[in-house]
Amino acid sequence: MTAQPRRSRRWKLGLCCGTHSLHDGMVDMLYPLLPLLAETFGLSFAEIGLVRAANKAAMAIFQLPAGFLAERFGERVLLALGTACAGAAYIMLGFSAGFVTMIGFLFLAGVGNAVQHPLCSSIISNAYADGPRRGALGTYNFAGDVGKLAFAGATSFLMGVGIDWTYPVHATGGLGIAVAIVIVVSLGSIEKRNVPEPQRAVQSPKLDNGWGIRDRTGFLALCCIAILDNGTRNAFLTFVAFLMISKGVPEGWAAASVVLVFSGGMVGKLACGLLADRFGVIRTVVLTEIATGVGMLGLRPRIGWGTVFLDYDNDGDEDLYIISGFLDIARPANSREQPNALLRNERNGGFVEVSAGSGADDPGIGR
Repeated sequence: MTAQPRRSRRWKLGLCCGTHSLHDGMVDMLYPLLPLLAETFGLSFAEIGLVRAANKAAMAIFQLPAGFLAERFGERVLLALGTACAGAAYIMLGFSAGFVTMIGFLFLAGVGNAVQHPLCSSIISNAYADGPRRGALGTYNFAGDVGKLAFAGATSFLMGVGIDWTYPVHATGGLGIAVAIVIVVSLGSIEKRNVPEPQRAVQSPKLDNGWGIRDRTGFLALCCIAILDNGTRNAFLTFVAFLMISKGVPEGWAAASVVLVFSGGMVGKLACGLLADRFGVIRTVVLTEIATGVGMLGLRPRIGWGTVFLDYDNDGDEDLYIISGFLDIARPANSREQPNALLRNERNGGFVEVSAGSGADDPGIGR
């Protein structure tokens, strides 16, 4: 391969990595924004879920059509249009007047964000068809995590120091339009050089198994895992900041919990590669899914407003009773009845929960 094609594919990789960082950052910066959006527009938890679902649904619906449209109109045009569409939607999001307009703008942003993954993956795969494709795609995926952490972290910090939420939203939208212009100019310049693309696909044997799926059972299992994993992860990220707020963390800094989750995700991706080599892919998937579930359960939303020591079993040692549940006067729909907790004194400096066995876990509102 000549120096010119090598330089061109590096340009493509860099451009796709930057685009991936932007799009993933745009999508996931919404998580730390949700508490402020709820406060600004008086949204209930159900409405917050719909706000997040509108964006994610648009991305899921339009990712597959994006690939087919790219074959007709070209990857460069569609990628630039999608990025510009997402950027414009974020600018308009900052001027939202209420719940309905917010859902509309976020749906439009999701339509624009949907093009990035299929098109950038295709551009990189074609550019590195006879080169280190796995390394290039790994770099591309890592760039997305960097974008998530950078955008969510910057948003959390700005809100923590009192900056109005519309400023980072407008800035992100403007950056999206600027990147769309860069995509048009840069990819257009590369195409004008008339660099021959590798043609390895012509030499590969044709597969009569759908889209090249060799193991349909394994593919179906991976799809189910991906659906469950993404569903639980998105639900957790949507409400984790609210959970921190309910535990007394200030709204501006509760969003930092999202950044911590993204940081753990970056470390986890690096660790999973090592674990897969040592224990195998299946064991690693099972291990990580169990660890994710245990971590979420460890943050059970039980808020103890009233706590009292009493000797409920008359053994001479004081046990602990915690009254849970909360009433949100400003947003009554967010009020929650939660089970109370009874912890028995073990006489060794520790307590063990006996709520269910004693009947003390009845739900109610403690505040």
